[in-house]
Amino acid sequence: MFYQQRKYLQFLLKSSNQHGVHSPFVYQLVTKCLYKKIDKNSWKTFQNSNNELLKNLKNKNLIISHKKVKILLKLIHYLKPKNNLEIASSLDIGVITLAMNSSNSCVTTIANTPTEISEVTLNRKFDCVYFHKNQITLKTFNTCLKTINNNSFFIFNDIYGNSETIKNWSSIKNHPKVKVSLDLFYFGVIFFRKEQAKEHFKIRV
Repeated sequence: MFYQQRKYLQFLLKSSNQHGVHSPFVYQLVTKCLYKKIDKNSWKTFQNSNNELLKNLKNKNLIISHKKVKILLKLIHYLKPKNNLEIASSLDIGVITLAMNSSNSCVTTIANTPTEISEVTLNRKFDCVYFHKNQITLKTFNTCLKTINNNSFFIFNDIYGNSETIKNWSSIKNHPKVKVSLDLFYFGVIFFRKEQAKEHFKIRV
C-alpha cells in the first residue's frame, strides 16, 4: 500500500493535464475522452453486469475499481476497437468492459500461456489488446506485436504494481514500434501510429 502511495505521489509531480500536451492526437484523446464524463447508459450497463458477476465470484479482489473501469469505458467507447484480445490470469471485469463497446465487437480472452497465445495470435489482427494485472511481460508483449495494425492500441493494467511491471513498462514504451505512450498511473496505453512522432506522456485522470 505504501509502495503504491509513494509511486502515485512521484507520478503526480511529473504528470500534466491537457495543457501539457502538444500532440493533436493525444490532446483530442485527453479532452474528448479521458476528461469527459462517463456515459450514463454505459455506466448503468456496467453496474448491472458487475452486480451479476459479483454473485458468482468468490474472490472479490479480482474486480478492479470503479475509477479504473470508467477510464477503460471511456477509452473503449472513444477508440471503438472491433477485434479485442484480453490476456488474463483469471476472471476480471475487463472482458465485460471491452464487450460493451458495441454489438459488432469481438472479444477473445485467453490465459497467459505460450501455447495459447501463439495459437490465438497466429495470422490474426487485433485493434486492442488488454493485459491484466501481473500479465505485463515482455515475452507476451512481443508475441502480441505481430497482431497490430496502424490503429491498434494496447492497455496495460497496473503498470506500477511492482518493480518488475515498472521495468517492463519502461521497456515496452521505448520499443521501436511504439509511437505514443500514455502513463495514466492506473493504466499504461500505447499506440503504433506510424504518422506520429515518438512521444511519452504522463496524464492525470
